Formats: sequence, structure tokens, C-alpha cells
Amino acid sequence: MRILIIFLALILGPNFAVAADYPPGSVGYLYEDCKQVLAQAESLKDAHKSYCGTFAEGFLMGVMSSSSLRLPEPAPDDPCYEDKAREYARINNRFCQKLPTYNAKDERPEALIHAVVNLAEQWAEQNEGIFNEPVTSHLGAILQPGEFCDSLPAQPADMEVNPALLNVKWGDIFSLRKQVSHEAKYKECVADIKAFGDDPAAFKGSQCGAEILGFLAGLQASSHLDGPSQEPTPACKKQMERLYKSINPQETMCVSEKTHPLYVARVFAENYKLIRGYPGLLKGMDLFDPGALGAVGYETIYRGFMCRNEAEKKIKAP
Repeated sequence: MRILIIFLALILGPNFAVAADYPPGSVGYLYEDCKQVLAQAESLKDAHKSYCGTFAEGFLMGVMSSSSLRLPEPAPDDPCYEDKAREYARINNRFCQKLPTYNAKDERPEALIHAVVNLAEQWAEQNEGIFNEPVTSHLGAILQPGEFCDSLPAQPADMEVNPALLNVKWGDIFSLRKQVSHEAKYKECVADIKAFGDDPAAFKGSQCGAEILGFLAGLQASSHLDGPSQEPTPACKKQMERLYKSINPQETMCVSEKTHPLYVARVFAENYKLIRGYPGLLKGMDLFDPGALGAVGYETIYRGFMCRNEAEKKIKAP
């Protein structure tokens, strides 16, 4: 449930004012946009419809799409037991263990909101030097073990929070899925491609661009798992290489933190009819049905349409 903490930290940020000091798609652009809502947003629903809320939706689904795998304990008689046990434990504990936790039965959302505001502000204070850099290359680190993780728990933030946001109920959070649809996302992306297709940099500031950027950033939450933590024994090396390739989005989904959101949007729009029919082929087989949450990235990237396009070379990247 720690992932939901980060989701909420990012989702609370409508586009009340353009973050003009930073380019669209940058860490600073997203941060400034999210910061505005703490003082101005009147409801979670309105925040969710914003640029930052759309980014957060994509981020959540990106994290879940790339980081849900949990490996079982290897068999004691496996010749590669030591290598597997070490790497399985590393993969299963891929996230920072000091992120805030919560209990929905005993705690009100107000306490959670304060916790995530503190977390987001502390991360921003430690990373002001990267505010002009791509959000897809950096935001995933908020979930990873490392320097930021070691600095937790977060200290109380000075950010102003609109009292209206503190009245959010758990039902408001868990009903977000009902507020989105595949068709609405398709129409939004088509409109944004038409408006910004000749300006890839500006597309990153669109609603469709925000959702895709969020998904790409979420996929990078496990980017520190780029290979075995130490050299495997020779007999087990191939197995360990295959394992790490299987959790690398560049290998399995044909995208990286450098993939342009306009490219993904064009593949989504071009394949929309097929994409909408695709989940029906898996009806009853999916363990998790996200509805339309993060659908532009989830349906296009996770379902394999980017790899399909890479093979067919139908749409060129910007």
C-alpha cells in the first residue's frame, strides 16, 4: 500500500497556473503544478482531472505494471539457490522500506495527506538541482532505496494545505476508477496530438502527455534493478541475465525513460480499436483489472503495442 502513498502525493495538483519557470515534462514543472493544489484545490475529483492528477494516475499504473512481480523462495536443492535467493530478495524488496504506511481502518485520509505532503516536500528540497531535468528520469527514485530513503522519515512541511482537501474520504479515493473511461482518453489524446503534434516539447504539457509521462516515470521505479547485485556463479549467469531482462521495461515493453510521450500517444490512437478489443481476449484471465486508469500507457505499453510498432515500424518516434 506504500505505492498509494506516492500516488496521493502526486495526484493532489491541478493545473491552476502553468509552471512557466520550467519546461513541460520536467521535475520542476510537475512539482510547481502539484504545489498549487495544496493551497487552492477544493476536491480530489477536481485535482484528479488536472495535469498533475493525470500524471499521478499514469505513475501509479506504471509502478504497478513494472513492479508487481514477487518471486517465491527458490527450491533448497536448486543448484543456483544462493544466486537466486540473493537476487530474489533484492527484487522483492525493491522499494524503500522507510516510506510512510497507513491503516485505512484506523486512520483518516487527513493524516495520510499530511504524511504525503511532508514526503513530497522533503524529496523536492533534496532535489532542487534537477528541477529542469526530465521527470521520467528521476521521479521513480522516490520509491527506491538510497540516499532519499535513508533520510526518512520526512519532517513536517511548510506547504499550505487547503482545508477542503483534508475532508477527503476513503470512498473518494477508491472511486477514482469510475471517473475515467477509455473513450474519453482516446478523444483527449487525439485532440492533443492535433493541437501539439508539430511541437513535441509542448505535447509534454498536455493532459495526454501528462498521463504517458507518469506511466513512463512509474516504470522507472525499479530502474536500479538493472542487473545482478554481484557476479553470479558461471553456471547460473544465463538464468540471472534472463531474470533481470524480464523486469526491464526496455526489454519487455520497448520503452525507456527517454521514450517521447507523443510517440506513445500516436501508437495508442492508431491502434485504439484493436486496443479496446484486446482486453476482451483476456477476459477472466487478468488478475488485476484497472479499468481505464492509466489506460494510455497501460494499454499501449504494458499490453505490447509499442513492441508491435517497433517491429512493424508503422509510426516514427519524434
